[in-house]
Amino acid sequence: MIELLLTALLATATEPATSQDPAGQPTDEIRWLTGHWAGPGKLFGNPVRMELKICPVAGEQGFALDYAIRGEDPSSVSIIFAGHALYWPNQESGWSGRWVGSNRVNHQLDARVESHALETIWRNAEVETGRTSYALDATETLVVTDWVREAKGNFRQFASGRYKRSGDCA
Repeated sequence: MIELLLTALLATATEPATSQDPAGQPTDEIRWLTGHWAGPGKLFGNPVRMELKICPVAGEQGFALDYAIRGEDPSSVSIIFAGHALYWPNQESGWSGRWVGSNRVNHQLDARVESHALETIWRNAEVETGRTSYALDATETLVVTDWVREAKGNFRQFASGRYKRSGDCA
């Protein structure tokens, strides 16, 4: 009897986890968002090129987002703005994280995923609060829109981009 139980335990322990595993990984709900993305956009009304890299980290327990805005000219290598975020799952809102940008401002992040949309609220009590929407449309275009909260409490859009997937996470 003990031998049979040990054999069953060893067989179960050595079976690899599959994507059918009901527990899954925290990053399963954002799988549609992972990869390298690039496309045209507007920043404060000016045309720019935007790049995103969104990949799982820490054994798929969270994800990293790298963002860069470059001048409109495709040969331009200068970065106008860049940022990096780390997200991890939480019980309250879905995802929490931290953002740091090339403007030396960091933000706390709270995000929710619904279907093929990630909605993030970013805040720094001393500087600003805003929100970013990442939504995959029917043409597999990732539409990203940024808003900042004004003094009266309303949100004003300041950036938007239409990205196409340009690669996978390596």
